[in-house]
Amino acid sequence: MFIHFGINTFHDVEWSDGSFPVETYAPAEIDACQWVKTAKDAGMKYIILVAKHHEGFCLWDSKYTDYDVASSGNKTNVIEAVARECKRQGMKLGLYYSLWDRKVNADVDNVESDRKYNTYMLKQLDELMDITEKYTKIVEFWFDGSWAKPGYRWPVEGIYRTIKSREPQCQIGINWTIGEDADPHNPNAPEKSYKIIPEEQKEGDPIRYFPSDFRLGDPLLLASLIRELDFKKNRMELVALHATGFGRPSQAAWTEIFADGQSLRIARWPNDSTVMIGKIQESGMAKEGKEAPFPVFGYQEERPSSWKSVENMWISGYFAHGYADDKSIDTIHKMIHTGQHTVYGFMTGAPWRQWFALNLLEEEETEPH
Repeated sequence: MFIHFGINTFHDVEWSDGSFPVETYAPAEIDACQWVKTAKDAGMKYIILVAKHHEGFCLWDSKYTDYDVASSGNKTNVIEAVARECKRQGMKLGLYYSLWDRKVNADVDNVESDRKYNTYMLKQLDELMDITEKYTKIVEFWFDGSWAKPGYRWPVEGIYRTIKSREPQCQIGINWTIGEDADPHNPNAPEKSYKIIPEEQKEGDPIRYFPSDFRLGDPLLLASLIRELDFKKNRMELVALHATGFGRPSQAAWTEIFADGQSLRIARWPNDSTVMIGKIQESGMAKEGKEAPFPVFGYQEERPSSWKSVENMWISGYFAHGYADDKSIDTIHKMIHTGQHTVYGFMTGAPWRQWFALNLLEEEETEPH
């Protein structure tokens, strides 16, 4: 269960810029017991609590800023209260932390401020673990907001070391993948920058945001955690592999297979790009409290009409901000009928709303898949 609660809650907005007075955060009560119980009763396996969003307000008493609960109208350390309840009720805990901080590091174009802010950020991560380790382990750190600066300016390795040195089992995910932006101070840096924001996404650009599998975006995952499986010996069928993740039941995301030490890619179409979403027949969004039908959208390309079986096919991409299983293809009307709802439904009309297909036998190639 994702809990997005903070100073913005009291201004009825999702984002802000750090200008709301700290005393306007004034909940009458923090009932962490009720929050965790709600998640548990709903069958959730873990909670992701927003520790700090883009405005920089901290749900704990931080030594490094006054823009926190300790200076507000309710001084309850929410991180500690939820961690304590997670231990008591047997719920796993994850934390969301925005890399982008519009209060402390508002001038993101000022490269000279990076060292000071990065130090601030790493110290806050230590603070969060100081609080939670008394009660429970953090199963995931979910980072966000990295699009505000080129990738090379974020202390990715420092974040990784800070967390993994204390919580080695913790999954590290970045909501917007930090790409290989050209570093003017590094002569070996790539010439092309892959810093792409949704509004500027064009056909052929690499998608930097994978809402379905960013929780596996742990670039330095320890090799010891990777298991080797003999499918023949264990009589396992590859078709039984299944992708789940953002907007879906809380289960494991993409399954990755290695053969002879080489990572196998899931057969997909297109191989290295995406295609535009066509006409939306069903968006998949509920209206007036009624249960919505599964999304249905059109395609213009000829290739999907050649697929004989889509029983085990998945589709992914920017539908609005989600993904789903495929269910069937209407080759006459060139429509794809999905078998899952997404969080935000399907939309068209924007350059980043694109899709691709995975797990298709017809798309097998000579290279390992």
